[in-house]
Amino acid sequence: MSFSDSLAGKARDWYMDLPLKTIDTYQQTTDAFVSKFATVVQRRNDERILMDIQQGKIESLRAYHGRYNNLFC
Repeated sequence: MSFSDSLAGKARDWYMDLPLKTIDTYQQTTDAFVSKFATVVQRRNDERILMDIQQGKIESLRAYHGRYNNLFC
């Protein structure tokens, strides 16, 4: 199985749209792929954290607000 065969959806579209002979090595492929898609993974993780955060039963609103702000600042 080739690298392109292991991709699907937007990742495959991105790879297939790369101009010919712009990437010569596996490391260049890895670097380009990570720079294109790593932020998508981080954003999904951030969204999951935001959806899961809850104020504790005995936590003050001020403490909760501070904990919430510390997640992304």
